[in-house]
Amino acid sequence: MKWRTPLIVVALCGLLIAYYLVHKPIHVGTAAALGGAVADALTAGLMGVIAGGIGRRALSRLPLGHLSTAEALAVEGSVGLGLIAIGVLMIGLAGGFRAWALWGVLMVVGLFTLRQSMGWWRSLRHTIREVLISINTPWSRFLGVLVGIVLGAALMRAFAPPTAWDALAYHLTAPREYLVQGSISAHPENFFLGFSQNGEMLFGLAMSLLGRDTSAAPVHALWGLLGLCAVGGIVRRYLNRDAALTAILCLLLGYSFDLLFGWAYVDLMLFAYGAAALVIADLWWVTRQPGALITLGAILGLAVGTKYVAVGLVFALLIFVIGISWGSGGIRLSARNVLLIVIPTGAIFAPWALKGLMHYGNPVYPFFFNGLNWDAERSRIFATAETSLLEAGNLWQFPVLPIAATIFGIEKADTGSGFFFTAGVWLLSLPWLIPLVWRWLDESARRLTLLCAGVGIPLIIFWMVFAVFSAVGTQTRLMLFGFPAAAAACGIAFYGLGRCPRKPLDLGFTVRTLLTLTAFLSGIEFLSSTLDSGVPGYLFSEYGGRDRYLAGALGTHYGAMEALRQIPPGSVVRLMWEPRSYYCPAEVTCLPDVVLDHWIHPLRTGGTPEALMTHWRESGEGYLLVFEPGFAYYLNEDTRYAPELNQFKPVVEQLMHPVWSDGGSYTLYQWR
Repeated sequence: MKWRTPLIVVALCGLLIAYYLVHKPIHVGTAAALGGAVADALTAGLMGVIAGGIGRRALSRLPLGHLSTAEALAVEGSVGLGLIAIGVLMIGLAGGFRAWALWGVLMVVGLFTLRQSMGWWRSLRHTIREVLISINTPWSRFLGVLVGIVLGAALMRAFAPPTAWDALAYHLTAPREYLVQGSISAHPENFFLGFSQNGEMLFGLAMSLLGRDTSAAPVHALWGLLGLCAVGGIVRRYLNRDAALTAILCLLLGYSFDLLFGWAYVDLMLFAYGAAALVIADLWWVTRQPGALITLGAILGLAVGTKYVAVGLVFALLIFVIGISWGSGGIRLSARNVLLIVIPTGAIFAPWALKGLMHYGNPVYPFFFNGLNWDAERSRIFATAETSLLEAGNLWQFPVLPIAATIFGIEKADTGSGFFFTAGVWLLSLPWLIPLVWRWLDESARRLTLLCAGVGIPLIIFWMVFAVFSAVGTQTRLMLFGFPAAAAACGIAFYGLGRCPRKPLDLGFTVRTLLTLTAFLSGIEFLSSTLDSGVPGYLFSEYGGRDRYLAGALGTHYGAMEALRQIPPGSVVRLMWEPRSYYCPAEVTCLPDVVLDHWIHPLRTGGTPEALMTHWRESGEGYLLVFEPGFAYYLNEDTRYAPELNQFKPVVEQLMHPVWSDGGSYTLYQWR
């Protein structure tokens, strides 16, 4: 029998190998795509574990024992990743934005925090196992399956080549340029690179390890998972398991929120910092320890270092802390606590202010003080790129902004109110039912409600003011740091409805039914969108491949970038009404139209079409690539710039001639 067992194993292996060599269920391209996905996941996971150790070491004196394990994991991971981003910034400013320098320093730091990293990893495994065991009722299993399916589809998108608009315009352009140059420097052609960029620092770190740009989106998805962990943890600690799962599900029923898991953006970082700030604000409220406020200030500094709009989160947390402090210690205690927040916020943001001063002449470039390649006219053009509530005549939406964003928010809508984000039916609406169920909430639920209201109401006020006076302020995506409070409030509302009297109408059962119906509809929509996106074909089909996927996902844009490979190396191409330059060939220099003002700004500041074209030619620019739909939109629909745009085609056709066109979307011009 001893010789028969290995013989049977060998025979079976031989049969399987022979069969699959003929049928080839895994093509070489499929193996490469799946292998790359594993490599990207391991890169993000390695960064996450090291960050967890750094965060645990940095917060070792904070009484995180008052929190659930899930909350502590999320806060430690978020703080650790933010500190890594600051470290990458400092190394990059010193001229070391290269894989060996970035990962060398990270590994050294990782050795000093190895014990904490291993502890963080063990806590993570224990938490996952505990959550899976606790989902043991039919309803909780149903919620868990829904969360798993939608989150799985969202995460699958993260392993495809990048195609999202802002990623190609600047989120990935920045780290790619820094890696090519080996340092962080000024880029006057793309003002977005002058912003604070904690997210882009982490993207650069991930991309540098194996040279894969597909490793950036998994890092962004990691932040989303940390945020979900914090939201679920705080709701579970105050309420119960079902309320926590409902809070997470209300987030994942937002179509646009799910899309972000597959994009190399930075919005999920703001979401995670919003969740971490909510947790630490609650910790301070319970313990009143100054260290919690200092940590809160550090989190806020990391958030502003990720995206300037996080000043709204700073505003909300300051209002919350002042409100609590005033009641117990008056103005003196309030002032002290404000300083405990503001000083670390400024200290953590200081490296970005230094970078702005060094390279752009403005610590908060490009706002307030203008700076490199920026002036008042360019600022005005940028500020009116979309339509605010005041400009659009939609002030009636002001008092019901969250509900308006729920109803009218459509992902990447061409027209409409400008929310450009599908948040789902429940996230921004269900919390408004809390006053109706207040009498049935227990003390724990009421305390969590006061926390969410204390942070959430100032955030809504900030959003309202931003939306009224700012051109881009209506965009829901910019308010993602408020989603944790909204999701926790959804959990509270669901919890309260379940405690209502069952007669004459069982509101808990009714809400469960509606939640099931909307979850089914939203899940079908997102799964269908994922299947149609080409991601499954890229990962699992032998007919996939990076070029095929990009051609299908980007369409004419990718074709135009490929066409630029036919022009002489070293050529300079000015992109018109096209801010995306990420896939521009390495041997060609592309000048993106990031503010869509290559033509408008010079003419509005005293220039003439002929003088502008002469300047371009004398500067060595040999080609213009015109995005025809963008030009047509600003000429015929958004008519603010019609006088300038009417002069474009006559002058271009007089001085240049088309050398390539795809028949309607892009035209490449060369000098006559």
